Amino acid sequence: MKKLIFPLLTFTFLMVGCNQEDNQKSETNKPLSSNQLSVTDSAKELKPVAHEQAAPTPMNQLTNLIADKSCDSNAQCQVVGIGHRACGGFERYEAYSTKTVDQQTVKDVAQAVFDNQKLQNEKNNMVSICQHVAKPPVACKANQCVTLNLQQHNDAH
Repeated sequence: MKKLIFPLLTFTFLMVGCNQEDNQKSETNKPLSSNQLSVTDSAKELKPVAHEQAAPTPMNQLTNLIADKSCDSNAQCQVVGIGHRACGGFERYEAYSTKTVDQQTVKDVAQAVFDNQKLQNEKNNMVSICQHVAKPPVACKANQCVTLNLQQHNDAH
């Protein structure tokens, strides 16, 4: 009989403890009025707030605009200057295809990138190498617009 009492008492205590834990959980899920919140209650209820996604930067917009470089002919391939060097001029040039994106839209967004970087460079007193970056020729190769280095361009002619 003594051997049976201990397991029964243990089982009873476990069941009572589980029931109390379930009641506590259901109590915390009930909405509380503002006058029922204490400092400790509100600290337990804090949840991370989802941040609104930031608007894409002009550079991200430009990168997305010119990502699809598919083309059918050289006439569809254009090049756009990207960024701003502190000494002036563009940081680099990228090929894009007028088959997949409007040329004026690319120019407008590229200008926004240029203006934004120029402002940041001036604001932060930035310096850079004062080397002119030449505008490369572009071509449609394997149905993709690509920039050619000047040696490739001269060899082709």
